Amino acid sequence: MYRVPEDLVICAYALCEDDFSEVKNYLDCVPEALYVLQDIAIQLGIKIRFSTVSMFINHVVEMNRLKEKEVEKLLSNLLKMLNRNERKEASLSLLKILLRKEINIALKDQDLSEIAMAALYASFVKTLSYVQEPHLHAEAQITTAEISTLTT
Repeated sequence: MYRVPEDLVICAYALCEDDFSEVKNYLDCVPEALYVLQDIAIQLGIKIRFSTVSMFINHVVEMNRLKEKEVEKLLSNLLKMLNRNERKEASLSLLKILLRKEINIALKDQDLSEIAMAALYASFVKTLSYVQEPHLHAEAQITTAEISTLTT
């Protein structure tokens, strides 16, 4: 039986429903959450591609703008993807939450899962990118070059 890794769960809940005055206190969890997402992608046999993440950056909602119920549903769908049960439905539901609209794409389950994981990854990255304060710790910042090394 699979479980969504604790680091990802804690980070998602720490960031949700937060404004940027407080979210900066929790951003140090984002790089670890990105690594966890990369590990999950490997378990699913998919890659999180930089080009796909880049495509989603301007379209996904930031993690801190999600409601707690939405985060719960995201994590539930991620678990369904890990268990490979209802993979297509879980991917579509995950995308619906992150894009804030219903989509229906005729793709193979594997491709749809890859897109959903990239969108989730982009949501975490977008949360970081909107916090542009110079006094943030270096470990909480992530550059485009670092993202591309994670996805290769």
